[in-house]
Amino acid sequence: MTSSDQPNPTPSAPRAGLAGAMATFRVPFFGIYWANSIFEFLAFGIQQTAKQWLITDLTASRTVLGLVGFIMGVIGLVVSPFAGVLSDRMSKRNLLVITRVFFLMILAV
Repeated sequence: MTSSDQPNPTPSAPRAGLAGAMATFRVPFFGIYWANSIFEFLAFGIQQTAKQWLITDLTASRTVLGLVGFIMGVIGLVVSPFAGVLSDRMSKRNLLVITRVFFLMILAV
C-alpha cells in the first residue's frame, strides 16, 4: 500500500475536550448569539422572580401564586404543539429573529 492510497485525515475533524468545545466560537457571530442567550436567560429568570414576588406581595396568598404558575404552565402546554408545527414550516433564521423580538417585547413590559 502506497502513501497515496491511504486516506488523508480531514482538517475539520472534531476535536475532543475543551479545544473542541471552544472551536464553535470561531464561527462568526456565534459568540454574540451565545452571550445574548445567557443574558436573555438571566433576564427571564429575574422577570419570573419579580412576578412571583409581586403576586406574593399584593395577595399574600400561596394559592394565587400557585394558580398563576399553573395557568402559565397550561398556556405553555396548549401553545407548544402549534409552535412546533409553525417552527417546522418556517425558515429557521426568520423564526429566531421573530422569537428574539417577541421575548424582548415580553421582557420590556
